Formats: sequence, structure tokens, C-alpha cells
Amino acid sequence: MKRTIILFIGIWVSYLQSQAQPLFSDSAVADINQIKATMNVHGDYWHVNSGSVFYNACEFPAYSGKHIASGGGLWMGGIAGGNLLGAATAYRTSGAEYWPGPYVSTGQSYMQAATWARIWKVNKTDIQSYLAQPTHTVSNTPTQILEWPAKGNPYAKGKSGAVLIITTDMAPFVDANNDGFYNPLLGDYPLIKGDQMLWHVFNDNGPLPHGEFTQSSSAGLEVQASCYGYSTGDLANVLFYEFRIANHGQSLDSFVVGWFSDIDLGNPLNDYTGFDSARNMLFVYNGQQNDGTGTFAYQDSIPTVGIRFLEYNGKKCNELGTLGSFMNLSNQFQTRLPTTTLEMYRTLNHTWSDGSPLRAPFNDTVVMQVYGDGYGGFGQPVRYLYDQRPWLNATWNECDMNNPPGDRRLITAAKPQQFTSGSTIHFSFCLLATDRIKNNGCPTYNLTALQKLSDSALQRFCSITALPNDPNKSQSLSVFPNPCDEYLTIRTSLAASVHLLVFDSRGCSVAVQIEQEKGGLRVHTGSLASGLYFGSLQSEKGVQHFRFYRQ
Repeated sequence: MKRTIILFIGIWVSYLQSQAQPLFSDSAVADINQIKATMNVHGDYWHVNSGSVFYNACEFPAYSGKHIASGGGLWMGGIAGGNLLGAATAYRTSGAEYWPGPYVSTGQSYMQAATWARIWKVNKTDIQSYLAQPTHTVSNTPTQILEWPAKGNPYAKGKSGAVLIITTDMAPFVDANNDGFYNPLLGDYPLIKGDQMLWHVFNDNGPLPHGEFTQSSSAGLEVQASCYGYSTGDLANVLFYEFRIANHGQSLDSFVVGWFSDIDLGNPLNDYTGFDSARNMLFVYNGQQNDGTGTFAYQDSIPTVGIRFLEYNGKKCNELGTLGSFMNLSNQFQTRLPTTTLEMYRTLNHTWSDGSPLRAPFNDTVVMQVYGDGYGGFGQPVRYLYDQRPWLNATWNECDMNNPPGDRRLITAAKPQQFTSGSTIHFSFCLLATDRIKNNGCPTYNLTALQKLSDSALQRFCSITALPNDPNKSQSLSVFPNPCDEYLTIRTSLAASVHLLVFDSRGCSVAVQIEQEKGGLRVHTGSLASGLYFGSLQSEKGVQHFRFYRQ
């Protein structure tokens, strides 16, 4: 009898696991500056989707009730053994291709996904409060720091307080004692960028239902995602998004990663879009000088919104090459999202869902070739729709083409690359919104403010990511005490003529008094405010990077 009951329970559990599981509605909001934006644990952003409830959740200015987007998510695809594999998300209305938690080769259970259905959020002030404590206990350590999902953290917690056992590299942290494991009671704390950072992890091998756009099996992808922002200055109109994508499956040929964005500039039905290929930036502006008078409309004072891509194809900053593709998924012939893996992959590669190429509307004699929306005609095949650069003494933009304004759904992607099993790639961008400008729409729309803002964002991104994310473990470099108070001692194998640069957590250079000592430097840190700092030692023998905290 016992054997029969066990068999029945096993069959019932297998049956339950084969059925569609409810999706998680857990989310978190980046709210440190003027863009108040939601992230969801299934990897879809800028809206709230809890089954029966769906609404825009990318507010600008914050708490104004007006929104600049209603959807965003990673689209990825590649070829393994002749088979096309992919994963993509937009609104999560028909299942989820990404599930919360690290990748599990045997397939993630619903219970595993449930424990990781959380987005962790830390403010710079939380870390400052933590470092102000002379000793650290469970009771005086901020929850955000105590439960941070980093490798080896004995206090890590997931959804609803679920205990997490983390044995691999997950959320980044400052390793105070350099032992490779996170323990907040021993002085370790989250490594964040900006004045606030959100972090979570998701994968493409979760439970059913698995299939919003694609019908392929798992590509073996794990994504560690972060969003961070700054509270003051012009960067208060910017949010940064960084994705670390790991391949735990087969090697993928012609792998492409892209970002889907549904930019709704207040009233979503009167938008235009374009692409600044010199900056690798898509932009959306109003198709009219007045956005309308509805509750969500900006009326006659309208921002311009952009997404500037900062890191992809193994390059960033000064090394960054051009993007692979920019497409609008809604044109006069095709007004739907992809419904198959092939259609999704085509749109990542500057091709329409039916396989026809994206074409410029002009030929070499500057003659209009039938269509101005990139679909059909006999123009030159191109990679970017509505590229801002002049085309043979002609311009190609929605305003000059007199297109009907409307809802724009966009996909911007990197170039195809090899993605070997066991490797990782990085994909980063920033979301930008200018201050509202009077009558900022076709034909008098203003791109100058957006371009200037995006250049400032790129400069900030590069000043931070020029330094490594991982603590320097070189035996030839010693930095102590860390955290420090009045002085920091540096011992290095570099030449005696070593030069030191110090940057604050925003990537800005700070002045410190330095004394040369035998084998290193003595740095006066008493004038520095409490917080995280980065150091760069440079000499003719090479460069060493490190970080320290002024308590």
C-alpha cells in the first residue's frame, strides 16, 4: 500500500510540474532620480503586469503621473547544431521565457524560481549607514546589506524571506578580507554604482509556461541584471542598465543580443522615432508640437527620450563599434510582434519578420523608392531605420516623410558574434529623458539636449567601468587599512615613480595628498567624505587598480 501511495504522489507531482505555473508579480522600482522605473523578476521592465493588471511604470518626471515607456526586455538568439535557439520578452501576456533565479541545467523547478523571485535594492546611504557602525551585527546591519545575494552569504534571503544558498558568483560585493565570500558581519558590503542600484538574476530554463515569442528549447542563458542611477546633476535624468549574460549551454554561432523597447512618450499614439548612428542611440520625439490634453499627455511641453548603448560585442567606451541593427516593429504593413523564434531572430538582424530586408527609401540618384518606413521598395539595404545621417544629400526621418504618428515598438541589437559555452558577454545601455521643452515636436523637435545628455552619460559610464569590478587580488599590491580613516598605505611592485589617481563612486577624480614611501605610498584620506573610492596606480611597468572605503 505504501508503495502505491508513493507512486501516486510521484505521478501527481510530475503532472503538476508539467502544467503551466502562475507567473510572479514581484518587482522593484528605481526611484533615486527623475526617472521612476519598474523592474520585474521575469526580466520585463517599465510596466506592471500581475495577470489582471497591466499599466505603464516608467514615470518621468517622477511622481508626475506621466510615462515615457510601457515595455522593455532582452531579446537573444543564436544557432547551435543547426538549430535556432532564442529567448525574448516584452509584456509577458502569454507566458514567460525568463524565470527568476540562476540557470539550472536540468530545468529550474517552480520552487527554485519562487525563492529567487526578488529584486534587491541598495542605496548609497544604506552603505554609509553600515560603514558608520564600529562593529557589525545582525541587528545593526541594514536588511538590504545583510540579505544581499552574494556568494557565500550566510544571511542571504530571497522572496518572502526564503533562505538562499549561494555557491557561485552572483551579486557584486566589496570583499573586505579578500576571502572570496560575502559576510556582512565581517565588513563585506554590496558593490554598487550610482546613488542607488537594483540587482536580480533570471534564466531561460524555467518552468512552464515557457514561450512568449519563441518555441525553441532553452539556449542555456543566465542573466545577471542591474539598474543604477544618480540623484543629482544632469544625470538625474538618466538610468543605467547593465546585463551580464552567461552561456551555460551549447556554443552559439551568430548569437545576437538586443533590447526591445516600447517608448510611449506620454500619449503613445503620436510618436516618431529615429536613430543617431554616431552615438549608437535610438530616440523618440513627438510627432506633433502638442502631445494632447489627456491625463497622461505632456500637452505642449514635451521631453525627448533616448536609449544610448554603451557596451556590447566585447567592447565599450572608446573601443565601441557600431551597433548591428535598429528596427521599428510597427510599420504600415506589419503591426505585430514576432510570434516565432525565426521572426524574432530576423528582427534582431535588421530584417522584417517576413524575411525582407530593411531598405533606405532612396537610390543613388536620390529618388524616393516607394516607401519611407523601410519596408519594401528598391532602396539600398541598411542596418538602421531612420538613421539621422544624411542619405546622399537627402534626409530620412519620420517628420520629413510625413509619416502618420503612432505607437512605436523598437528593437536595437548588437552585431552577431560567437558565444562559446562557459563564456559571458556584457550588454549595457542608458535610458535618457530631457527636461520638457515647449512645442518639442515635429517639425521643431530638439535633439541637441538629448545628445548632450547622452554624451554626459557615456562619460560617467566609462569613468566607472574603466576600473575592474572584482577586487584586486594581486600579490604585488597591498592596500591597508581598508576601510581606512585618516591614512591609506599602498605597497606595490610598480616603479618608485608610480602615479596615483583616485576616483569617487561617481567616477569623478578627487584630490588627495600623497607621500612617497619605500615600496609604495601613504595617502592622506582624512579630507575625503565617507564612501567608496577607486584607485589607479600607473607607471612605466604597468597599471594596477584597487578600491577602498573611507569610513
